[in-house]
Amino acid sequence: MKILYKILGFTGALAGLMLAFAATASAATLAVSPSSQTLNVGDTLTVQILLDTQGQPIDGLDVNALNYNPYFLQIEDADASTDGTQIQPGNLMANTLANSVDTVNGKILFSQVTTPGSTYTGSGVLATVTFKALVAGTAKLTFDFVPGSTTNSDVASAGNNILTAVTNGQYTINNVATSVSGNSGGGGNSGSNGLGGLDVPGAGSGSGSALRLIDNNGTYYLVINNVLHGITNPGMLYTYGFTFAMGKPATSADMALEQGSLLTPQDGALVKSQQDPTVYLISGQQRYGFVSAKVFTALGFKFSSVLVVTNPELQALPRAANLSSGTAQHLPGLDIKENGTVYWVGSDNMLHGYPSLDVYNSWHLPNDFSRVVPANAADMALPMGDLVSARVLQ
Repeated sequence: MKILYKILGFTGALAGLMLAFAATASAATLAVSPSSQTLNVGDTLTVQILLDTQGQPIDGLDVNALNYNPYFLQIEDADASTDGTQIQPGNLMANTLANSVDTVNGKILFSQVTTPGSTYTGSGVLATVTFKALVAGTAKLTFDFVPGSTTNSDVASAGNNILTAVTNGQYTINNVATSVSGNSGGGGNSGSNGLGGLDVPGAGSGSGSALRLIDNNGTYYLVINNVLHGITNPGMLYTYGFTFAMGKPATSADMALEQGSLLTPQDGALVKSQQDPTVYLISGQQRYGFVSAKVFTALGFKFSSVLVVTNPELQALPRAANLSSGTAQHLPGLDIKENGTVYWVGSDNMLHGYPSLDVYNSWHLPNDFSRVVPANAADMALPMGDLVSARVLQ
């Protein structure tokens, strides 16, 4: 919904007049703050969207859209009780008409309006966005904005779009190690793989010889036991602890290998599709559906960690029993944390501790604890297994 056209309905102004006088209206600005920052992989980045009407009364506004790159940044859901992903609204205006995040394409849509017959004048925090830094590089936040346009971001004042300037953001993410025991976030996804017996973080594992990522002129494949598996999106690859930057140039021998199925999510991943709104946990290359958001959150999961996959990719995984208890043991393939120690729940139903950050990072995106969940009593009743060995890739 475009706010300018909604406001016209309140005021009775004509669209032609709005566009004719837009160029002479006073200025308003939108900005992200901070607009620059240096952080490390695994750090949290909190950004405020700031509005300044520069003394002019307004009726409402659209942020359409604020763009981010999901390769570098993972957005954290501000409202776990509501379907989809949202940011945290501010209180500048009474009515929030739109608040949604396209986590696949990295687009934030947000709209607020005043109560009909009233206006807002001033400056302040329109909304707050919290991100998780995923990989090293430069991450940008950019408004879609064209001065005078009513199809991008706009600020409405008596039928005029008075938004004349925006301030975008740019953030440097460094790959700097911290400490496993000092991190309270959640982690990557490990576990057994139904695509051919891939090494997992259990006793005696670590060679990683069955697994490698190759780049064939911009087309990436995860090679599992000498079978090529195509990759449909970065999030799918992240569940295996890889980024595209880790790909090695493909050789002619690589491209002569057998072509397998598209890559499916690794054990420990949370997934859904556009056609099937149920959130599933992948374990043993089967999908376990959550019966409710209450069970989902009681087990320590976050909706911001849910990966949206295509329906064929989802349906390729057999459906297992539903997850109906918030106190049940976490399924094999998950990483859990108790008293500062991160454990992998093995397919042997034993707990395997990560002895160091380096070992943990060998199986995950570097310093990414976004999917580690708190251990519960049922988890800690499991027997202790051997420590996890480091994964060594080809």
